Amino acid sequence: MTLVPLVDLRKETADADPRLHQPAEAFPAAEKRYKRYSRLTDLRAEEYLRTCDADVIIGTRPGINVYLALFTPHHALRIAQEHLTHDTHSKRLRSQNARHYRDLDAVITTTEADATAYRTGMRLPGVHIQTIANSVPEPHVSPTRGSTQVIAAAGRLVRAKRFDLLIEAFTKVAAQRPDWSLRIYGTGTDKDRLQELINDRGLAGRA
Repeated sequence: MTLVPLVDLRKETADADPRLHQPAEAFPAAEKRYKRYSRLTDLRAEEYLRTCDADVIIGTRPGINVYLALFTPHHALRIAQEHLTHDTHSKRLRSQNARHYRDLDAVITTTEADATAYRTGMRLPGVHIQTIANSVPEPHVSPTRGSTQVIAAAGRLVRAKRFDLLIEAFTKVAAQRPDWSLRIYGTGTDKDRLQELINDRGLAGRA
């Protein structure tokens, strides 16, 4: 696989092009990473995509998916991956996406529920909406039989992952199922806050 850098953002070697400091025009303003993009990003992405000879091009977040819709030649299969969910995007971003996603060939979600949300909440005639769950390597241990009374979750311990909601939900479970426990695996800046929440809910030793 070949990695092709389009814009250099490193402080010591950043692009000297003044458009690096101009706001992006093609990248959707409602995208939460909008400030990381610029007019130079727009133009470099356009130049690359218009001359790309790939048969399949996949975007991995809403703003990149918009780039695909705007700049990718129609000879390529243009696929938008959605790792977040339809309903977590702001109404403004959903509106901006809807204008562009209809020019794509497919939208791929990680759950069938989210695929349904796109089918019902965004008019995308002719766009194939498909679910492909996140994949993991085949484990080297036997699968659980479902008899262990443990709820397990794993991920970055940051606010966006909403482990706080999981802890709040487990507080209700724990009151009715004293033999169940919760295990959260991960590291991140939210670890101390989550531990405080566990302690506040009286779940120490259970979560």
